[in-house]
Amino acid sequence: MQQPLLKDAWLTIALLKLATPASLYYMDHFFGIGKATTKEVVLEVCSALQNMLGHTVRCMHDPLEVMVRLCALGFPQFIGALNGAL
Repeated sequence: MQQPLLKDAWLTIALLKLATPASLYYMDHFFGIGKATTKEVVLEVCSALQNMLGHTVRCMHDPLEVMVRLCALGFPQFIGALNGAL
């Protein structure tokens, strides 16, 4: 029987998966856990982070207004760098 993953391992797995373009196959090989477990860990950690830190994230209600203000500050492509859309 396999030992349960420690919470530190959960965070490490989730951060590595989110920070790199690593596939679930790579995570399976690197940590010795299955793809389904990796997916479950990443979703669980992301959900916990959103629940804990969701209120600290600012949402753009009017992206065009933000883009105009950033252009005035000398950052003409800032919005495109954030979401790749513009």
